Amino acid sequence: MPNPERLNLDRKRLGSCPLLEGEERLKLLNYQNNLITEIANLHNLPNLVFLDLYNNNITHISNLGCVPTLRVLMLGKNNIEKIEHLDDLPRLDVLDLHNNAIRTVENLSHLTDLRVLNLAGNRLKEVSNIRNLTALTELNARRNSIETLNDLDTLPHLHRVFLSSNKLETFQSIECCLDCKSLTELSLDGNSVFQESQYRWVMVDRIKTLKQLDTRRVTDEERKQAPGMIKREEDKRKEAQKLMAAQEERNDALSFFNATWNMDAGSCYTDPSLKTNPKRKGFVELQDTQGAYVLHVYGDGAEPQWEPDKAAGIRHVVFEYISIERVCTVFIPTLKQLPNLHSVALAFNNCSDLNQLAGLGELPHVEQLTINDNRVLRLTKLLKPFCIMILPQLKKLNDVTLDVEDRSSAEQKFGPFARLLSSSLSPCGGPSHRSLAQNLCIRPLHVNESRSKAARQYVDGILHHTKTIDAKIQCLAQSWNDLVDDLIVETLVELQTDQLAHKDFYALE
Repeated sequence: MPNPERLNLDRKRLGSCPLLEGEERLKLLNYQNNLITEIANLHNLPNLVFLDLYNNNITHISNLGCVPTLRVLMLGKNNIEKIEHLDDLPRLDVLDLHNNAIRTVENLSHLTDLRVLNLAGNRLKEVSNIRNLTALTELNARRNSIETLNDLDTLPHLHRVFLSSNKLETFQSIECCLDCKSLTELSLDGNSVFQESQYRWVMVDRIKTLKQLDTRRVTDEERKQAPGMIKREEDKRKEAQKLMAAQEERNDALSFFNATWNMDAGSCYTDPSLKTNPKRKGFVELQDTQGAYVLHVYGDGAEPQWEPDKAAGIRHVVFEYISIERVCTVFIPTLKQLPNLHSVALAFNNCSDLNQLAGLGELPHVEQLTINDNRVLRLTKLLKPFCIMILPQLKKLNDVTLDVEDRSSAEQKFGPFARLLSSSLSPCGGPSHRSLAQNLCIRPLHVNESRSKAARQYVDGILHHTKTIDAKIQCLAQSWNDLVDDLIVETLVELQTDQLAHKDFYALE
């Protein structure tokens, strides 16, 4: 026998709400899955408490003032853009407006008995204007574009909140959730804040009443561990921020060096921002490469300081944006104490003369030398033999392996000078065991000053003469093709002139 309190008109292809006569006892009316465009013809249903208009074509909430007894209103999956005309429903307990086109939460403040509010699948960017919903126990706002939450912490009976798939990015954006006093179930998956490393620990620790978070039960063990895990994650975050700040300072300093390096002065311009980024003055860093360390030195203000326990592991040293004079006078004496150093790289050091490299000879075990972005590279004929003579263990120069022919050439160019200088600087007049590089470095010596001065003048003269010849050879090489072309043209012109002269002579005869 039909129930006079229920009427099911689901899927009847209704385009409007029909006038229902003789249904005064009706309490539950189902209009789901029809084509209804307007709420109408409810005035003769004085006992109606449940109205379901899910999945129709309704665009406005209207004509509900005649059913003040209504407790449940289901308007999901329609085309409603605004919450309105609910003033005459003071007893409303459940309001379902999911899957509509609502942009603002409004006109709800008089619904003080409302317990369930479903706004999922709308176009909300903010949850607000719900402070007066003091009886609210459940809020569903999934699948919106919510960036900000308000008023949730003012609702004393709010137990369940569903905010999955929104645009809540930080803990600050969900602060009012964290301050809820009675929340037992919360869902925030699908938001950026959900990806925070300590997200779950913070939520469990801050919301003491929480029993389920993102469909997972909150255990007593989690609640005990939460404070410690939060501290651990916070320490990690601070360390990461510290490393990031140091990296930013480093990158800023390198950009500054690159932009302001003065090739003529051999240093960087004075920078007023040194107080905010001291690395712009210069710094040293160690890079771990599979157990071996690379020592990077940047800037003239850098000091030879690194962890003593890592000294034995330093295999490579790179000097950038630091003058060659400072490299030789400040760093080389300290680098001599590194037992396993075998590679040195130079770049942007204002090195233009061979004598400036002589200090590298204090590192006799160096097997590889790389020189970039220095004017000394222009001395193409002399640089290789000179480096071979000051570094007897050298095997590679600028990534090119040195062979027997290279060493023979170095001996021919600099061997006699090295032996002369070595014997001239020997206090006893006999052979000296000092390297050419050591002898080229000017420093106080207890030797015969006149012989020392003569030797240095002789070597400097030879080097200057050799550099001049090398420059002339380079100049000739650059202009040789043009000279030959000009000579050929002149010869052809002379031949042509001679031929014309002979023709004129025979013509006269």
